Amino acid sequence: DKSEAEDVCGSDDSACVFDFMASGSSSFASMTRQTRDSALKDNVDIKNTVPVLTVPTNVTLTSKVQTTFSVSASDPDEDDSVTYQLVDDGKGALQIDPQTGQITATVD
Repeated sequence: DKSEAEDVCGSDDSACVFDFMASGSSSFASMTRQTRDSALKDNVDIKNTVPVLTVPTNVTLTSKVQTTFSVSASDPDEDDSVTYQLVDDGKGALQIDPQTGQITATVD
């Protein structure tokens, strides 16, 4: 019955309760509960929030003049740190400090 299923599964695991009531097997229902608990733990372990990036709205570059500007980022995940990396360095025209986000640009 349902109260016996909830004794095995708890009242918050409808899949476990269903499996117990459908099969009558507490071991089968327990495996369902363990699978659910493992999936929930895995979801918590891999949770990662994308950092928020702030960039200048406009940067003027002058030929043969070195220009510096900065980008910044914050990560809502407390234990995560932010490092900066350029995906494309404009054939060497751009460099970024991986710790500060300061970009140095020199255009030919």
